[in-house]
Amino acid sequence: MKKIINLIGVILILAAFVFSGMEMIHGKDSQNVALIIDEGIYNNLKNEIDNYTNSVSANYNVQVFLWNSSSPYELRKFLRNLYENESFIGAVLVGDVPIQKYYTYWEDYPQYSEVHLCPYYYMDVDGYWYDGNQDGILDNRTGDIAPEIWVGIIRSLHDNGNNISELKNYFHKLREYRNGNLSLPQSALVFIDDDWESIADGWASDVSNAYPNYTLIKDVNETCASRYISEITSGKYAFVHLAAHSWEGGHAFKVNGGASWEYVYSSDIDSANPKVFFYNLFCCHAANFEQDCIAEHYIMTTDYGLLVIGSTKTGGMWLLEKQRYYMDVLYTDLGSGKCFGDAFLDWFSYPGNYDEQFDYFGGMCILGDPLLTITPQTVSEIM
Repeated sequence: MKKIINLIGVILILAAFVFSGMEMIHGKDSQNVALIIDEGIYNNLKNEIDNYTNSVSANYNVQVFLWNSSSPYELRKFLRNLYENESFIGAVLVGDVPIQKYYTYWEDYPQYSEVHLCPYYYMDVDGYWYDGNQDGILDNRTGDIAPEIWVGIIRSLHDNGNNISELKNYFHKLREYRNGNLSLPQSALVFIDDDWESIADGWASDVSNAYPNYTLIKDVNETCASRYISEITSGKYAFVHLAAHSWEGGHAFKVNGGASWEYVYSSDIDSANPKVFFYNLFCCHAANFEQDCIAEHYIMTTDYGLLVIGSTKTGGMWLLEKQRYYMDVLYTDLGSGKCFGDAFLDWFSYPGNYDEQFDYFGGMCILGDPLLTITPQTVSEIM
């Protein structure tokens, strides 16, 4: 049974129950998850949503909420209510659901200060966020600023996130993956471009907690655009951890000892059709879904792409030799069977990430289904 709630204006809640042909049976340890979908596309995706909620019902009680307000503040208030009163652990936002913008002032590197989409605003449901200079953009936080829930975002490339055919295809891939019909070797590619070669081994060590079988490519003579495309189309990897200079439209790889560059554009991802399920992109702005971004191309234009961890701003999930910023937590969690949402929340829950380093990590997000695990589980489908 799925609860469908229309949220109108300032969250006028009208509760109704919709049956999908069979009553959902939840596992005794199932946890509450909110699937919040743009009201205008729900009817066109009802079969896909029914299949999705059923496919995860052994572990999660997914309740569906229809959203038609443009206010991030109202959505955050609603999520806080779900967390505090009904013990919801996370939310999946589908389609053109509003995302808060935030101005991050980077004290160490003021030139990189910027306004950016901030999905973390929904992860921290009880901190106080405010607009200090009254310019209409939030720019500061006080109180309990640690995250309480995880959030994942599923949106199409086109039609402001609401393209029906792209979303249908994405949910079809989820079903095929969970049914075991979409498979790749349990191995990872760690592809680290020139500027981070010295810490590439540390990145690879962290990734090995989830994928003991991995390939590290860090040699400055090997980390070029053609090699990257060759590797991600080989069908040898389920997971890619990439570190490369980037922007919304692509990745840039240093070549010829740093004298020149080679590029992988979003259009190259479309034509290459990589055979990879999951990506962690240490790639500035690559997940800035306010624009046509390469992270969404990995998910929406390929036959295999399911999830990207990335940043809407300058930054990514980094590793330094002396300060690891706990990236190993993410991969240890994934290797132990936790879903991406739980693993991402555990990583973000360290003070070094949500507090003093927030100027770097403030744009971090999950694009795709956060209930995915790196090992698929066979499920039954609605008949």
